[in-house]
Amino acid sequence: MLDERAEWHLTWCDQSCKTEVYYTDGDTIDNGQLYKVLNGFHYISRAFWLREDIASQRVWLSLIIDTKRQEFLLCDFSLRVGDSIAMYNPISPFPRNGGTYVVDSIIPRLLLDGNYHRFYYFSATLSVQNPQQPIWVEGLGSLSIINAPGGTPTWLNHGRISCYYKEAGQVYEDLDTINACNVRYLSSYDDTAPRPEPSIQFQYLGDRAILCLRNLNRDNYEYTLWDSQGRKLGGSPFEASESGYDINLANKRSGYYIIRLQSLDENREYMLPFLLP
Repeated sequence: MLDERAEWHLTWCDQSCKTEVYYTDGDTIDNGQLYKVLNGFHYISRAFWLREDIASQRVWLSLIIDTKRQEFLLCDFSLRVGDSIAMYNPISPFPRNGGTYVVDSIIPRLLLDGNYHRFYYFSATLSVQNPQQPIWVEGLGSLSIINAPGGTPTWLNHGRISCYYKEAGQVYEDLDTINACNVRYLSSYDDTAPRPEPSIQFQYLGDRAILCLRNLNRDNYEYTLWDSQGRKLGGSPFEASESGYDINLANKRSGYYIIRLQSLDENREYMLPFLLP
């Protein structure tokens, strides 16, 4: 799953459908373990890390909860039909302690990379409240949000994986709600290229803080605001004024935040961390 850089497309629908993209973006070492760093979607804090152990066929997620870094088992591809596993869904729309699930079936399916990947189908035990219908794919992870292995992959509300890429090419697609898969990050990744970043300035009107973004060359962006734990705090589409982009940070506490800017007319985004005094 982590032998190459990877890119997941998660599609969710309300009145219309939208696809969010996240991807592995560099390495880090913690407590002697090598991790891949997640980026994109609500992982732009770069505090979400993945590691795998090939021998045990397991994948873990490391993240910060209540100022402490913790690790959770996401997937165990050594499971057999009839085996059980405790599902954990940290910082997701699903319960963190999802309860115990049983492997109902494992079905190999031929995917776009020319290889057979095992699909794992689970059912909840009787003790689970609000039971889900998790599906894992070998080499991809959960078909729901990556940090929700115990969640139901569904187009409504929470989302389902629609496209998946490894560095070598496309592996998976589900075109039920989208027209086509288009790789966003892997094709343009360049370790040596500088990352373009607009400048950030602060202005104050009384006790109201205004975040001012400058040096953006495109007319239309939407922004989302995230805290240091990767929680989405809000956002909206907006257009540039003559002076640039201004975002009202009234009622926001002092601390670290991240602004994600995504162009509405092309696949381009900026992720800008900042400290609000």
